[in-house]
Amino acid sequence: MDSEQNKKNLTNRDSPSFLCTFQVKEGKELFVISGNIGHFRKKDLDISLNGDFLILNGCSESIKQKERNGHRIVSTNPINFSRKFHIPRWADVNTIDTELNKEKLKISISRKRKED
Repeated sequence: MDSEQNKKNLTNRDSPSFLCTFQVKEGKELFVISGNIGHFRKKDLDISLNGDFLILNGCSESIKQKERNGHRIVSTNPINFSRKFHIPRWADVNTIDTELNKEKLKISISRKRKED
């Protein structure tokens, strides 16, 4: 299957996926996942943990309205995305912090504190 056919298959699904990219940065004290999530709002997002993975799901819908021959036509289409990120062992999953500023999502996880 050629790349043009792959593109058509991706765009012709009943429930289109939102294609977004994320940056993952691992610093000395912080593990950060950030990306542009478009029109999704905080209430559209679900963040969960499964073992060593952070799972980010987004579910929203696009609404289109048209006027035709004196009738208003409203159509809705679900828009979804799902991403899975491996969390380093040193990360303290009890310190997950999320920020959503316009279309930018930032998820930060602090390093585990050393116990004496």
